[in-house]
Amino acid sequence: MPKAPTYSPTRPMRALRSPTRPMRALRDFQNGQGSLRSIAKRYGQGSLRSIAKRYGIPRATLQFKLKNPACKTAFGPSPVLTEVEENTIVRWITELAQKGFPRKKSDIISSVQQFLRQHPRPNLFKDNRPGEGWMKAFLKRHPEIVTRSPEPVTSARLPFAITSQKYKQMLEAKNEAKLSADKEKEKKRKEREEAKAAKAQKKMMKSVKSQLKCFICNRHLPLRLKIVIG
Repeated sequence: MPKAPTYSPTRPMRALRSPTRPMRALRDFQNGQGSLRSIAKRYGQGSLRSIAKRYGIPRATLQFKLKNPACKTAFGPSPVLTEVEENTIVRWITELAQKGFPRKKSDIISSVQQFLRQHPRPNLFKDNRPGEGWMKAFLKRHPEIVTRSPEPVTSARLPFAITSQKYKQMLEAKNEAKLSADKEKEKKRKEREEAKAAKAQKKMMKSVKSQLKCFICNRHLPLRLKIVIG
C-alpha cells in the first residue's frame, strides 16, 4: 500500500492547487502542523503572501482567520444546537449527577427532541430525535461528560440528601411543635371561656340583687329586714 504524502512546513503543499483536494490537504496539514489560527497570527512576522506560500495554505483562508479570530475550524455539518444551548445541557447533566440522579443517553436525546419541538429549526433528525451519531459527537465536543455505570450514592456525597432517620426526626419534631401549639391554643381558649362565664355570672348576680331590692321595696317589709337584705 503506498504511503500517504507528507507535507513539510518549509515546502508548499501542491495538493492545494488541485480544486478537488483542498479540504483533504488542509485536514492533513492541521493533523501534522498545528492550527490555521496559529499560522494566521504569524502575519506580523512577514507578508501574508509569503506565509501562505511557505505553509501551502490559500491566502484567502489566512485572511479569513485574521478577520474572524473567534471562528473555529471544523469539518462536516454544523451542530444543530448552539454552543450556549449545549453548555446548558452539560450543566443540567452535571448538576443532576452530583445530586445522585445521573442521566442516560436516552434521557438526553429525549430532552433534545423536546427542545427541538418547542424551538423548531432545520435538522436531519427523524422526528427531531437525535441519533447515536449525534450523541457520540456531543460527548466528543464535551469530554467533561463521562459515561460510567451507576454507583450507589452515599449521604456524604449528597449535601442535600435526607436519610430515613433524619426524615423521621424531622417529622417527630414537627409533630411535637404542632402538639405544643395546639395545647397552648386550647389553654387560651379555656381561659377566655372561664373569663366570659365569670363575667356573665357576675352580671346575673347583680341583676338578681337589683330585682330583689325592688321586690322588697314593693312589699313594704320591716326596715330591719331591709337593712339585712340590703
